[in-house]
Amino acid sequence: MRWKEITRKSWWRWLQVAYFVALALLMWLPIGEVGIDIWTFGLRPDHLVHGLLYLVCPLMLWRWVVSDEGPHWQWLLLWLASAAVAMATEFGQKLLPYRSFDVNDLLANVIGLTIGWVVLRLVAR
Repeated sequence: MRWKEITRKSWWRWLQVAYFVALALLMWLPIGEVGIDIWTFGLRPDHLVHGLLYLVCPLMLWRWVVSDEGPHWQWLLLWLASAAVAMATEFGQKLLPYRSFDVNDLLANVIGLTIGWVVLRLVAR
């Protein structure tokens, strides 16, 4: 089954909702700073987690933003929409007294979603 066919299934909508709810909960709930001072290869483990969480963001937004017959600029719009989600969740943390904004987390989010966007762009041709 091809990606375009999979993303039209009704269960896919529930998976999208679950992804965005889980993303919001992970980013905005007071989870704690476990292992935040541990560095591996110059990266904190939470940066890797941020990148992996946002790796699938373009896929989750894909069918909402890009149509089959639409112009190529829709792919840029998909990247911008994914980046907007990444920025909204990170800047939202700045408004919470028990969370903090970190530009490195935002950078990890954008790197993760960019990798996901490039892979999706190559697979969805």
